[in-house]
Amino acid sequence: MEFPYIQEIYADLKDQDFTVIALEIRGDHARAKKFMEEKGITFKSIHDKDARVARDLYGVYAYPTSFIIDKEGMIRYRHIGFKPGMEENLRSEIAQVLG
Repeated sequence: MEFPYIQEIYADLKDQDFTVIALEIRGDHARAKKFMEEKGITFKSIHDKDARVARDLYGVYAYPTSFIIDKEGMIRYRHIGFKPGMEENLRSEIAQVLG
């Protein structure tokens, strides 16, 4: 599960003009919010009921898929899947985008 790693990155960088937004796909949004609260996840979660944002706007067909998007809205990095150890690569890519 990537959430604890992403939460740690978010906590470390949220004061550096950086944010995280999770898309909760098709599930029970109330249950997802409860899960995030129980796990101490503090970044935003948006309910993408029909997966239109994920599928139609970003072409997501595998989960998890992560994007690093710059201030201009350009996708700079895309990752499909997650395994422990990837968080250092994410930190490096985020640092490059933040400048």
